[in-house]
Amino acid sequence: MQEIKKFELNDGKYYWGKNKPSITYDISYNGILLHFENNDYTNFIGLTIIDTQKYPSNYLNG
Repeated sequence: MQEIKKFELNDGKYYWGKNKPSITYDISYNGILLHFENNDYTNFIGLTIIDTQKYPSNYLNG
């Protein structure tokens, strides 16, 4: 995936991926939200860590 960026969202969740459009099609799995550009879940955009207890930022950043 080209142009990967890391963003920290205002609500404490972490996002990794391309610049995220306002509308995405999402799948939630094991505390992670996967974002896709199309409603058939193709064109992966990035992911958001929604369970920050399971995946704390210091663990993810090394």
